[in-house]
Amino acid sequence: MKIKMGRSFGEGAAVFLIGLGILLLLPSQVEKPLVSEVQIPPYFLPMVVAIGFMLTGAGMAISSISAKALEFPFTKVEALRIFYSIGLLFLYSFLFSRIGFVVSSSLILGIFAYLFGARNWVKIFLTMALVPGTIWFLLEFIFSIPLPRGLLF
Repeated sequence: MKIKMGRSFGEGAAVFLIGLGILLLLPSQVEKPLVSEVQIPPYFLPMVVAIGFMLTGAGMAISSISAKALEFPFTKVEALRIFYSIGLLFLYSFLFSRIGFVVSSSLILGIFAYLFGARNWVKIFLTMALVPGTIWFLLEFIFSIPLPRGLLF
């Protein structure tokens, strides 16, 4: 079976509108704490995500004007990858609160990398160590957002 994948203007507009909706709902949905250790407001990260959605949607809509549809075969391997990915996300949600952010994220990240074709073990292990470690450091120490504690942290 072949699937035609072209970027449509509607997809870009939908992503843009999702970002706009998030941005408009932020003031009413995010509660400001009375006392805060950091100067960053609690709606900062959702605002960055909303702006990212809006920029991505605008880029998709603009690029769809001149884009041509690409055809690629959809094989059994791709279907299995999708099935395994859904299972891995459920596993991650189960492991996240039990063994902590760093260990569960490293494990799932390594499995995803291998599942989607990465075979250089040095790069996989570096990614498994650096990406969750960096995110943990930023969230815990820079933004003061606590993550579930686990085996290592």
